[in-house]
Amino acid sequence: MKKSMSIVDIYAWVKASGSLIEKCYINNIYHPYENVLLLKLYCKHLSYNPMLLMEAGKRIHLTKYSIPKEHKISPLCFALRKLLRRSIIEKLEILDWERVVKITVTSSKQKYFIYVELLPRGVIVLTDENNKILHTTRTLELKDRVIRRGREYKLPPTLGINVLEASPEEVKNATSKYEKIIQGLVRGLGLPGEVAEETCFRAGIDKNTSPKQLPLEFFSKIINTVKDIIQESENNIGYVVLEEEKAVTVLPFEPKHLLVKGFTLKTFDNFNEALDFFFSEKLREEKAIEAIRLKEKELRKIEHALEEAKKLREEYRSKAMELRQASELILRNRELLNRVIECFRSREIRRKGEGAVKICSEKIKQIGIKILSFNRKNGTIILQINGKKVFVDLRKNAYENASSKFEKARELERKISRINEKIEELHRKIEELKYETKLLEAEEKAKIRRKEWYEKYHWVVEENYLIIGGRNADQNESIVKKYMKPDDIFMHAEIHGAPVVVIKAKGTVSEKALREAAIIAAAYSKAWKEGLGAIDVYWVWGRQVSKKPPSGEYLPKGAFMVYGKRNYIRNTPLTLALGLEKVNSWLRIIVGSEEHVKNKSIAYVTLAPGHISPHSLAKIIKEEFVKRVPEKLKPLIKSISVEELALRIPGPSVIGKIVINI
Repeated sequence: MKKSMSIVDIYAWVKASGSLIEKCYINNIYHPYENVLLLKLYCKHLSYNPMLLMEAGKRIHLTKYSIPKEHKISPLCFALRKLLRRSIIEKLEILDWERVVKITVTSSKQKYFIYVELLPRGVIVLTDENNKILHTTRTLELKDRVIRRGREYKLPPTLGINVLEASPEEVKNATSKYEKIIQGLVRGLGLPGEVAEETCFRAGIDKNTSPKQLPLEFFSKIINTVKDIIQESENNIGYVVLEEEKAVTVLPFEPKHLLVKGFTLKTFDNFNEALDFFFSEKLREEKAIEAIRLKEKELRKIEHALEEAKKLREEYRSKAMELRQASELILRNRELLNRVIECFRSREIRRKGEGAVKICSEKIKQIGIKILSFNRKNGTIILQINGKKVFVDLRKNAYENASSKFEKARELERKISRINEKIEELHRKIEELKYETKLLEAEEKAKIRRKEWYEKYHWVVEENYLIIGGRNADQNESIVKKYMKPDDIFMHAEIHGAPVVVIKAKGTVSEKALREAAIIAAAYSKAWKEGLGAIDVYWVWGRQVSKKPPSGEYLPKGAFMVYGKRNYIRNTPLTLALGLEKVNSWLRIIVGSEEHVKNKSIAYVTLAPGHISPHSLAKIIKEEFVKRVPEKLKPLIKSISVEELALRIPGPSVIGKIVINI
């Protein structure tokens, strides 16, 4: 997976988006992660306020994704706010065809430069107009430069040569030091690996060929191909490359060498959007993986504590059993034991010291108790009774010794009871952590799954007919302009304020598909918000629809002219089923008639116009699904976004019924 922007990525982004934020004011600055800075901008010429994200060593782009702000303002953030708030971005540029972006900023007092290094071990540096370092994301001491406050900022050393300015001879010389042409392009010229691979593919050169075997004209071809790729990158189109639905890289040019290998592309309207999508998803994935690792580490810690608790419990059980057995032996032999104790207590024996064991043993050898040792200092002896060792305190009689051991056994058993409670608690924590880990994994799968292009619209697939509907005037416009063909079906509810619904019919359509499309057209129309029970819906062929208004009239965005006969589906009921369809290891939200949804869903609800807001109802639906589905599916249900559920609810609604299909 791609880890950082290449020089071509940076060039393409600066070319397309650099001018967009020039003359913008810096409203605020955030420092959410160690190497990440966010500049909140205010741009008079834009209808929105962009957020510029800079991550040292990795990326620079505008972001629409929500990134958590720091709980406590870092000293670096505080210092940058003091200097840069209300200053103006004058210019963005790449320096010397290196992975360094220079941002010129002016305030009422002076000029500053922000250097964003996107190469390995890169930093973000703020300097004054004389290139004196004022602040940096981290200090560095390298053999060729030092990054520290007060020092002069120096660019990283240049690697390779600039292929755009090199001659064929220079390219050949730079690459001929390497065994393969692909190695020469990457190491000798400093081309990004993806660009080198694409260059070889487009130029028709086997990437494993030795540069020494290539005639000079091939190096002219290489230079021209690289120029073509860079020129294509100026078109401001973004491509995210997918392998088995997972994003692996992002590029400003179409990677033909990857397409022939079976990779698929997700195309974006501009390169910034592609960068934002790719790196934000990557960051989310990294944070999710980090969270999972922390959960697993905590789990291992608790499992270790559980094993230790079990060992201690067994140790206490064994000791308590020994004490009880000793207590019982003492009680059964208390009269004989008292004679032994009396022997050791006598003045004559106490004076004998080490000889006491021998003397007392002689006196009591006929009673079947063997004296193993005598500790004069502690006043204890060790006896062997019926083959078992018993410790005896000579300061106590037999009954007192038995009672003491019994109490110690009971104390250990009380400890065992507390350990059992702790073990139960540890088991509960382990199950909770396993569940939380599964939930994090399910959420991650839900986040990184690739959505089909039509999922940004209202959509249904019925009998292999794709049905799409617009969420707003812009989407209505794009559906008709981009996707509707003359032999597709155009459908609309008989009310002002309704989505354009198109069935990709290709000349034929089934009754079921028509009914399903009518439900979408009716449900997402203004009729739902007005609380109607049913509405008429009409359909025509795509060739009957035009964006050209009659002479002298004007058609607003999302409006169209319909000519010829209209076919009506009368009294289409305003009801909608919303369900969760399991696809591989993740869930997606589907809508349509109850008949359509119930056959595809693991859980669904039926909705009708009502009084509960979409967001509140979405939370209720999710909570009800979580309560009712089997335990193994709960993490998957919890991974569903409330916002995405709310987006599929037509307006204020009530639930008719809740059905679990498993």
